[in-house]
Amino acid sequence: MRLRRIVCMYCMVVLLLLVSGCGEKSIMEQYSFGQQQLQAGQSALTMMTPFQLAQQHSTNSARQTIYAGNEEHVNFLIVAQPVDQSANGQDRLVAPRELADHSLALLKRTASVKNLKSTINNTMIGDISAVDTSFEYEESANNKTAHLVVRGLYFTDNDQVWNINYIYRADDAMGKEVVDYIWGKIQK
Repeated sequence: MRLRRIVCMYCMVVLLLLVSGCGEKSIMEQYSFGQQQLQAGQSALTMMTPFQLAQQHSTNSARQTIYAGNEEHVNFLIVAQPVDQSANGQDRLVAPRELADHSLALLKRTASVKNLKSTINNTMIGDISAVDTSFEYEESANNKTAHLVVRGLYFTDNDQVWNINYIYRADDAMGKEVVDYIWGKIQK
């Protein structure tokens, strides 16, 4: 009788652990998702983030506004720059597709990047026409290799071209889940 109780209690504990996920937190338990307003020039966006992003203005001639944030599972790098850029003394318009293609070209030229897989597609974020990118690659630094996924959105709003990058390790299920949850949750 005593053995039967012990076996029943053991089974209940095992069942409880299976149901609770064995201590692994869900993204809703791990993060406090919220909205953050991003501003650059005459453009203002609101996007969902799992944590507060820091803002800095670039000191170079590109007149960029940069937002960034990182933690164990996911990193964000957001760059806004004026649509009209000077090149060789002449003003020209910068298109989202041009920036997406330029990002891919930079990765291809980076010596520490190996096994690059990429997709670039047109998409819509609400009523915003955008370019959706996905870059997956291995990058080596300090005798270590990281297998990274960089998902990006490139689009124009008012006088700015935005480049929003969501970055996580390819083997990080929590990072992927966070990015999947907030992907494209951007409003003007």
